Parts: sequence; C-alpha cells; structure tokens
Amino acid sequence: MTKRTAMMVAGTAAAVASAISYGVNPLGALKLYDLGYGPISVLLFRFGYAILALGIWMLVSRQATRLSLRELVTTSALGILFAVSSITFYISFKSLGAGLASTLVFLYPIFVALIMCVVFREKPSWRLSFATLLALVGVTRLIDAAGSRVTAGGIAMAVVSALAYATYIVALRKARLKLTVVPQTFYIMFFTFVAVCAYAAAMGGGDFALPRSVAAVGWGLFLGVCPSLVSLILLSYALKRIGPTPTAIYGALEPPTAVLVGCLVFSEPFSLRMAIGLALILASVAIVILQSAVRRRCTG
Repeated sequence: MTKRTAMMVAGTAAAVASAISYGVNPLGALKLYDLGYGPISVLLFRFGYAILALGIWMLVSRQATRLSLRELVTTSALGILFAVSSITFYISFKSLGAGLASTLVFLYPIFVALIMCVVFREKPSWRLSFATLLALVGVTRLIDAAGSRVTAGGIAMAVVSALAYATYIVALRKARLKLTVVPQTFYIMFFTFVAVCAYAAAMGGGDFALPRSVAAVGWGLFLGVCPSLVSLILLSYALKRIGPTPTAIYGALEPPTAVLVGCLVFSEPFSLRMAIGLALILASVAIVILQSAVRRRCTG
C-alpha cells in the first residue's frame, strides 16, 4: 500500500467515524431525557464537559490563545447561532424522535446553498432547484410515514435548527478566523454555553438541574466527548487527508446512524416510506455538495 493510499484509507475511516460519532448525539440526549432532565440541562452538560475537555487539551498542547476584539465579537455571534441551532434541535427530539429530527436537521446544506443565492447573490442552478424539490418530497414522505407522532412544533424546531446551523456555517466561512481548530472551537462552544445559560435564565431556570446520579454524569460526559470532541478531532483529520467534499459526503452517515439509534435503542418506528424519504433527502444533499465542489474547482 502506497503512502497516498494509506492516507486516503485513514482519512476515509476518520470521516466515517466522525459522522457516526456525531450521529449518536440523540443517544445521550434521549437517555438523559429518560432520567428526567430537560433539553437545557442536557445541552449544558454537553457543552460544559466539552469546554472542560477542550480547555485541558489547550493547556496540555499549549494552544491557549487570546482573542482580539474582532475575534471576540465573531466567536460570540457564532456561539449564539450554534446555541439557537442546538436548543431547537434538542427540543425537536421530544416530539419527532431521534431519527426524524436528525434527518430534518441534515437539510442544512440545502439552506447553505439557498442563503448563498439569496444573500450573497450566487447564481442558482438547475441542480440546486432539483435538489430542493427532491428534499421537499423527501420531507413530505418522512412526515407522512411518521403519522400522528409528528407535530407542527417539532417540525418547526428541526427546520429552525437546520436554518440556524446553515447560517452558522456561512458566517464561519465569511469570518475567516485565523484561530486554529481547537481554540476556535473552544471559544465558540464557550459562548454557546453562555448563550444557553442566558436562555435558561430568561425562561426562569426551571429546566435546569445539576447531575444527580452517576448515570447522568456518564451520559453528560458521553455527549461532551463523543459527538463533540471525538467528532471534531476526526473531522479535522479527515479534512486534511481527503478534503472537504468526500468528508461532507461521508457526513451523510449521520442521519442513518441517528435512525438506527432511535429504532434499536428507543424502539422508534421505521418503515419503507421513511426509508424512501431519508434516501431522497440524502440524495438532495449529495447533489448540493457535489455542485459546490464543482463550482470551487471551476473558480479555483
């Protein structure tokens, strides 16, 4: 095996593992819901433990970095966007379940492309129009298959989460922060944690509770490490080895992983119609990702 082949294999394995580790996000959240914790508590566990782990990593690797005023404003704004996406995502689990909520949120690449067209005047293409239509058909099939357990509020939360995350991705690209991955992620997560705390305070703080058992601490650590820290490390590794487009395509494993978690662990229903809806959404996202890659190649 040549060195280049070995790098490709390692990068592909990292991309797959990153997507799967992020896809188990609902596992920790729903386990904590079963223990009596609400979405805000679960988010604070997740980001609190992630910040602690990243802080230790920065100290050990001597990556501690002071922020300029511009970086402070930018990372705080990004943290607020990420908080909005996370809060609505975790709330959507309550009514939609892990699989459906994760699949709807995975529409964010479609929203990224639409934002670039509407806000930044990028020229739309027939591929984007076709992908958007395909995604809408897929969502309709999913909602129809899910039946009575779907609520309008849950769908709205998932769509807002996808839109907020798409806005976060666009803002992150346009900001062009000079921070390396670990400090940048630490500061964004820190401000996400602050924003979630502010939201909890504004809502009266009734949804917040400290961990009351070993199981709660364990699942909180799981959320802070597996879908946050581990996924981040593997994602960064994959981006360096195989590039953004293959990494993004392998990211399509996130929703099926969440669907499997919902079905196998939480006995969520799954049918052929849901499989068709999921496949249509993944196909639409793949079209958008490949179109973006072609556009970058042509302009680069």
